[in-house]
Amino acid sequence: APTSFNQNFDMDIAISKYQDFIGSGDYHYFMGRVIFTKGGGIYGFFCAQQCIENYLKAYVIYKTGSLTRSLINNFSHNLYKWLNHCRSIAPKKSFIHTKRAELIITKYDPFNELPRYPVSKRGIQGGNFGYLQPHDIYPLDYFIFRLRKEMPLPNGVWDILGDGRPYWASSL
Repeated sequence: APTSFNQNFDMDIAISKYQDFIGSGDYHYFMGRVIFTKGGGIYGFFCAQQCIENYLKAYVIYKTGSLTRSLINNFSHNLYKWLNHCRSIAPKKSFIHTKRAELIITKYDPFNELPRYPVSKRGIQGGNFGYLQPHDIYPLDYFIFRLRKEMPLPNGVWDILGDGRPYWASSL
């Protein structure tokens, strides 16, 4: 697991395991669901965007064994770039190659900057958006469950979707 705050960033990235990024993604997943369903709207979507970004980084590590600073610098928080990279290393039958994966990314990608700043470089095309509570968080559930089928956690790693999971995940 990472050991420092940017002092050894390259080394920490090199030794990170995919389950480290899933764990971080799960934190954002849980918080995004709670915030969104309690009326937090776009900040819940920010957490969803962060969750997907972490899951896509986990996918890169799962498929290739490593993640590099150059990938992080080149793709930054752009989910489309991460998705396209994941597609380049994924089997053709992978969920990553589906239109659904792309649509889910389209839904959450603009929310990396939008809830955090009064102005943003990338945002919603046209500037207008709306959402339905709680329904608009459900695509995130689908994304997570589909990727989890492709990236099972090693034995002994706590799983937010496993035993002891939140009640809303018990029927999924």
